[in-house]
Amino acid sequence: GVCCLYYSFVCFVHLSVSSFCFFFFFFFKQKTAYEIMPSLVGSEMCIRDRYGGDYTREGYKAKVRQLYSDVIADFCAGQRPPAMFTYQTGGTYTIDTYELAIGMAQLDMATEGGNIYGVCPSYPFPNKDSGHLTSNGYRWMDMFFGKVMFRVLVLGEGWEPLHCTGVEVQDDYALLNYAVPYPPLQWGTPYDGRTAKTYADKGFRATDANGALDITAAEIVADTVVKLTFSRRVSGKIKIWYADKTSHNGNGCLKDSDPFLATENYVYTAGSGQYADENIPELVDKPYPLENWAWAQIIETTV
Repeated sequence: GVCCLYYSFVCFVHLSVSSFCFFFFFFFKQKTAYEIMPSLVGSEMCIRDRYGGDYTREGYKAKVRQLYSDVIADFCAGQRPPAMFTYQTGGTYTIDTYELAIGMAQLDMATEGGNIYGVCPSYPFPNKDSGHLTSNGYRWMDMFFGKVMFRVLVLGEGWEPLHCTGVEVQDDYALLNYAVPYPPLQWGTPYDGRTAKTYADKGFRATDANGALDITAAEIVADTVVKLTFSRRVSGKIKIWYADKTSHNGNGCLKDSDPFLATENYVYTAGSGQYADENIPELVDKPYPLENWAWAQIIETTV
């Protein structure tokens, strides 16, 4: 079950694949997420990987689970276990060399059951090019956390992030089946820096036994299905990447149709120190959009 104690503990974890590991913790009294969303405050620890970081999928999961166990032992002994809410490391921090190991580990934990909930990937939000989000980017992500906390802690709903659950490959195309919180799927434009960017392949790339598989079309063909058409027939083992570093700098264009309304608006104030290009007309003074974005992922199968 989810912790609903008078003083609930929520842990927001980010273990970066760069040379740093970041942990964010939120403590709050039990209240509705509408009250929680504008007022979350976090603290941050920075731990360099030389003190025991891990770049592997299984190693990362082991460390996060150990952290979760330590939190229970230190703060929740004899009580119902707390809920942990996490986002997926991505965007500039994505590393293909390790097969998206950290992001895949985070997705594993968010879909394996228990009390770990995957809120959102980090790539859709406006950022500072260095990988850190803009002030609006962090406020926007905060709205996602409030939304998922509300659905889990207040409404008692189950939650899984938008992700691919299976793939069917025939001849020169693949059908990707998705777990979609709020169908139908749709295409969106994530932010690369402060610029909305789209991709002809929508953030996908693929390889098989004969090397790179060029994607000639990416289409949404059903409420929860994406079709990728390749330039040739697929051979042997196929690996499909979504939001990879090599071709998309950790970005992708797939999201759902969640109608949830944010309580806060995107803010731009000239002369405040914000970048001039943060003045984005389609966002300024409007509620932050809260459609759920697909998590970065590698999908593999053999033809």
